[in-house]
Amino acid sequence: MSIDTTFVEHNLDKMWSALVAHRFDQRCVMCGKPGCDSHHWFFPRSYHKYRWCVNNGVYMCRKDHSKSELDNGKSLLVIINKYYPRLITWSQERPPEKPEPVTLDGLMFLEESLSRSVASLGITIKLEHPKSQARLL
Repeated sequence: MSIDTTFVEHNLDKMWSALVAHRFDQRCVMCGKPGCDSHHWFFPRSYHKYRWCVNNGVYMCRKDHSKSELDNGKSLLVIINKYYPRLITWSQERPPEKPEPVTLDGLMFLEESLSRSVASLGITIKLEHPKSQARLL
């Protein structure tokens, strides 16, 4: 028997995105215009250890998100280095590691932690499924 964690991961993605947007006042870090995309700037989503870490996220408009993808993040790195040096320090303190498999207990802990952060900031998010609804396959 295995557990489908898709719903929990989806909720974590939504909470992480909302927290990143809030952190950057829903403005693109590149141009300052209203943004619409939360973007993993250092570790990719496949690195579950940092996938839902707010320090691994920046908020961007679609145009600059696309530009950053095309130049492999070089333009974004210049902005982060200039205006968000603490994020650079954070990234240097975390060596790259192999992506690790996600456990349900780990996901549930993250979901509880992000839920508290979201609630404390008064952010409203419609979650798809309550965490108690993790499906058994």
